[in-house]
Amino acid sequence: MELSKKMQTANCYKFFAECFYYPEENQLKSIKNYAEYIPENLSEIINYLGSKKDIQIDFSKLFIGPFKVLASPYGSVYLEESKTTHGDSTIDVLKIYQKENLNVDLKEPADHIAIELEFMYYLITTEVDAINNSDFEKAESYQSKQDSFIKRHLSQWIPEFTDSIIINAKSKFYKKMAIALKLIIEEKLSKINAVLSSTENFQ
Repeated sequence: MELSKKMQTANCYKFFAECFYYPEENQLKSIKNYAEYIPENLSEIINYLGSKKDIQIDFSKLFIGPFKVLASPYGSVYLEESKTTHGDSTIDVLKIYQKENLNVDLKEPADHIAIELEFMYYLITTEVDAINNSDFEKAESYQSKQDSFIKRHLSQWIPEFTDSIIINAKSKFYKKMAIALKLIIEEKLSKINAVLSSTENFQ
């Protein structure tokens, strides 16, 4: 994959990450800024933003509460039998971050959707930097880390999470965004599995 396409993929993850922070004025600007660096079919999602008040109300009902959270943004809620936050899967994600020497002083649990998507952005940009420095061994390592994180975490809960958004969101923005994110993760997982399958057949 060309470096420009890799960066475009990285910016897609960053764009989606920005969509899962509370949409106050500066955050909405950040969402629009990253939309400039992603494919046109995805950047069109911002056309459905609507009014700030409506988006904020929908965001709160979906991801915060105060009553029933309609689409919990934490991986452990989908991966743990207890359906609660801070489970073993959360600890596993935190350990992955720590191996990268990343700042883990987080206000949210490590498996918050925005943080996991930000991590994908980090992995891809680190791979691109390694390629630019002709460190191809490191680049290959970070490509493997991307595939592993998708298989081990993102693909394990994002489909159910995004389905909850699609069903419960009142705004077209969150519905369209959830549909796009689900498709991207499913397509990426399909490609990873196809490569693994072809490798196993070759052996």
